[in-house]
Amino acid sequence: MNQMSKGLRRMVDEAEDMVKTAANTGDAKLDAAREKMQEQLHLMRRQLEEVEDSLGDNIKRAARATHEQVHDHPYATAGIFGLIGLAAGFMLARR
Repeated sequence: MNQMSKGLRRMVDEAEDMVKTAANTGDAKLDAAREKMQEQLHLMRRQLEEVEDSLGDNIKRAARATHEQVHDHPYATAGIFGLIGLAAGFMLARR
C-alpha cells in the first residue's frame, strides 16, 4: 500500500507542476479548464491524505487487538500456531 500511495502522490505532484507551469493563456476556456484541474488535484490530495490516515488507524487498531488477544490467551495462541506449523510440516512432507 505504501508504494501505491507514493505513486499516487508523485502523480498528483507532477500533475500540479504541469498545471502551474501552464501559463494563463488569455483564453477563457483554457484558463477555466486549468483552474478546474487545479481544484480537482487539491481535492485528490486531500482524499489521498484521508485514506492514508484511515488505513494507518485501521492497522494500529488491528495490531492492538491482536496484541490483546495474544496477551489474554497465550496458550490458545501457541496451540493455534503449533497446529499451523504441524499442518504445514505435514503438507511439505507429503511432497
